[in-house]
Amino acid sequence: MTKFVNYLGQLRIYFLVDLVLLVVAFHLSTKSLVGAVLLWLGFISYLEYCHQHSYRYRFPFFVSMSLATAGLWYFGIDGVVFLLWSILYCKKNQNGWGLVSPIFRGLQTMTLVWSKGSWQTVLLSGLLIAFRNLLGDARDTSKDRKVGMETWPVLFNWSDHKYLHRLIPITSVR
Repeated sequence: MTKFVNYLGQLRIYFLVDLVLLVVAFHLSTKSLVGAVLLWLGFISYLEYCHQHSYRYRFPFFVSMSLATAGLWYFGIDGVVFLLWSILYCKKNQNGWGLVSPIFRGLQTMTLVWSKGSWQTVLLSGLLIAFRNLLGDARDTSKDRKVGMETWPVLFNWSDHKYLHRLIPITSVR
């Protein structure tokens, strides 16, 4: 049961609420919703596979690829671009990639809706997600600093923002 709860926490199910709201706001079809959810789960499981945190169970690679492939089938060609941003985001813990990772998260979101809304609303959705990702980096400043990850909060030597833990849930359970 502990392993199941750990995997469930790593999938960041809470983000699916935001994803569903985004899909509804942009009037995407049910097929696109299913594709976006599968792409998201494929991305998150691949992220966890790549990062190999010692306090989390490692997702099997085939899980990520199966979810991503199913997502592409439902979502279509835009899903390929989503997966490209996902792969680049997963480099977050490598030499300076953490500084641009919020941009890749914003681009992922924009890719899911770029053909469905005005450029202003697509851009706003990407900027909001990039900002949300930056808040997550602020929440994780001390942890990121310990593992040598370069993010803006680490670069600017921000202190630990413990109050953010109440706003943005931690997903490790072990």
